[in-house]
Amino acid sequence: MDERVKQRAFASSLGRTGSSLLKTVHVGVNWLFGDDLGYTSMGSRNSCIVNVAWDHKVMEDLSEEEKDALRTGVFAHELLHQLLTNFSYTNRCTEKMSRAEAGIFMQFANTIEDPAIEYFADQCFGGRLLESLRFSIKHIYKVSPGIEHSSSAFGQLINALINFGDMGLVKGKWTFPEAKEYFIKVAPIYNEAITTANSQKRIDYAKECMEITRPLWEELVKEQEFFEKLMEELAEFLKRNGAHIMANSEDEMDSSSSGSKAQAKRNSAVAKMKSKSSEKSEDEDKEGEGDGEGEDGKESEEEAKNEGGSSDAENGNGESLDKGKAGKSSEGQSSDSKQESDGKRQEGEGGKIDYSDSSDDEDDFTASEEVANEEADDTVEISDELLDDIEESIKTEATRMEKSEKSEEAKTDELPDFDITSPNFKRRTPSCKNRRIKDTTGGHMSQMYAEAVRAYQPEIKNLTKTLNKIFQADKEQSVAATSGDYNIIRGSLGTTARVFDRRRDPAKLKDAAVVLLVDLSGSMSGRKEAQARKTAITMAEALTACHIPYYIIGFHADCGADAVHDHYVTWANKKSDRESLISMYAADNNFDGYSIRYAAELLKTRQEDNKILFVISDGQPACYSYDGRTGIADTIDAIKVARKQMTVFGIAVGRSCGPTLLQQMYGKDFIFVEDERLLTNMLCKKLAKVIAKK
Repeated sequence: MDERVKQRAFASSLGRTGSSLLKTVHVGVNWLFGDDLGYTSMGSRNSCIVNVAWDHKVMEDLSEEEKDALRTGVFAHELLHQLLTNFSYTNRCTEKMSRAEAGIFMQFANTIEDPAIEYFADQCFGGRLLESLRFSIKHIYKVSPGIEHSSSAFGQLINALINFGDMGLVKGKWTFPEAKEYFIKVAPIYNEAITTANSQKRIDYAKECMEITRPLWEELVKEQEFFEKLMEELAEFLKRNGAHIMANSEDEMDSSSSGSKAQAKRNSAVAKMKSKSSEKSEDEDKEGEGDGEGEDGKESEEEAKNEGGSSDAENGNGESLDKGKAGKSSEGQSSDSKQESDGKRQEGEGGKIDYSDSSDDEDDFTASEEVANEEADDTVEISDELLDDIEESIKTEATRMEKSEKSEEAKTDELPDFDITSPNFKRRTPSCKNRRIKDTTGGHMSQMYAEAVRAYQPEIKNLTKTLNKIFQADKEQSVAATSGDYNIIRGSLGTTARVFDRRRDPAKLKDAAVVLLVDLSGSMSGRKEAQARKTAITMAEALTACHIPYYIIGFHADCGADAVHDHYVTWANKKSDRESLISMYAADNNFDGYSIRYAAELLKTRQEDNKILFVISDGQPACYSYDGRTGIADTIDAIKVARKQMTVFGIAVGRSCGPTLLQQMYGKDFIFVEDERLLTNMLCKKLAKVIAKK
């Protein structure tokens, strides 16, 4: 199956599944080709777009069938956010915090929410969604770096908690003893939060973890540059799990979800943490009883407080740490941590701290990267039945779409015919001939088109990448506001009260339809004809890759009718239609005003928000219908009327007319191309500016 056909069918299949689960919300699927693994964009109250990576670094070692399973798993994770996450309460919580506190708080909230919604997944769906979700969790855990790659104690703590939530096992080696100390304190709270059905209570647990760990991060947030770097690092780490919380569901789930292997590991680890903490507390109590009678006992107690920074009942802010979840003796942990630090930290080359010769006390929740990867291998569940099921669903949807497109094409076999009028057509209504361009060469067009696509591949990739950035980039299109989604980076800078994002929905930006109108008059022959053909093919392939509907028409005049339109690619966008572009040739005259009005009417039939008309021409309108009069005024009028409902770009090729005349007709929205190698970049820059204004 052609990859683009597969992409369309796969997206349609997932969208249908998601819509059936969310019931009142229509779900669309968009493929990502960047660093994001997945996120959700709300289009309106009744629609959302689930964005899923088609290709990503975490997929590098997977077969194509396994990639499909991972894509399905990421999609399932995003659906769970729509079903279970309550982001409105999170926003209300951040309103009461300082900007720096809100940034820290969101780290805990996100890393609790992801494993929590996955814990209740089996109550939301089953089958291939559930199995793919479990596979994606374990595979992503397997390919993620160990916690020793963290550049700060707080970063290491967050990364360890993500590991703990995913698999119940921390991956890598502790290089910050204080991170391990606070992990032991908050891991029991995390474990309880993950299994809590009440979404508001989960957020309350996140606030509790933030307060317990305050001594770990409070000084860091005062160093603005370092804090910003830390937030970016953590955001990247979270991105691999698609941790973008967008839902506002108030629904709660029954907490009697069946257990999982990861949950069993978390429960076991927490039980042993509590047991060890209790044993330490008892030993310290006995020592205290022996020494507490005299002055030595008091001095020992004071020393412990000075070393640990707090008593065993309070954290640095005087708040109780013993909530039935955390270890009971922070004094013992702090003292042990200091001894551990003294015994483990050694100066290596260049004055850097070297942990290579250190030896951790064995625990039941940490494993080396190698052991953790083996553990993930042993627990990754992906069956042949799952892979076959996904493949079959894609094939079924591809067949359904093909039948639907054939049916639609049969309904619209007659090309559109519009009553084109203008005050400039005073004597009579011009005649128009519309004809469909098809391959009559016995299949040679297909081969020639394939060769052209290979030759133009650098330009196609460049345009595809840029269009994806323009239409999909959430951050670039977000608007700073006083309510909405909390922006961690902007909040930490403290330079504005607008610390929330009101996102310009990528679905709204990408909700576009394009008509490409190509001048095929005689003056376009030679190099300009070749350049126009290359531009048409490049745009066709890029727009197809971006799933943006488009229509391509070649226009000329006075050859059997006043205006002649060659329809190459229709809205159905069949591969055979695109292949017909290779047959473009120039002849006769050009009736620009009429053809622009026709293309505008064609675009008006579309429901998309963004309607864009591109006109490729060498500039000078000339045909019999203008009766020797200049066609410039008529063309200007056609462009002016069209722009009331759409964006109109003029793409000028060659030197038949200069920039002055083009600017007179198209205003600022024209591109004058002398070097065809610059066309793609110039087109993207101009399009980006127009979209940014919407």
